[in-house]
Amino acid sequence: MIATAFSEFLIASLILALIHGPGVIHIVTQTLNRGRRAGLASIVAIAPCTDSLYALAAAKLATKLRGRSQWSAYGRYVSAAAFIGLGLYAACASPRAAR
Repeated sequence: MIATAFSEFLIASLILALIHGPGVIHIVTQTLNRGRRAGLASIVAIAPCTDSLYALAAAKLATKLRGRSQWSAYGRYVSAAAFIGLGLYAACASPRAAR
């Protein structure tokens, strides 16, 4: 049980590490549309969210190994809030002036 759960976690982590996620796409889009400053601001905004999601994933794995699944809902809410925040940031930011 523990070995299969851990191996599933490792496989999922490897897949996620190899695939560019929405955070990378957001950073590249902001950099191309609004310049280097907006790209760096996106990195500063996304990094804490990503770190907290990794911490929640580790906590979820630990609780799964113990047999509890209460962290599953918390992880979904935190990731949904992070992406809603990124969407609001993108919607409220003023577009770069045309040259």
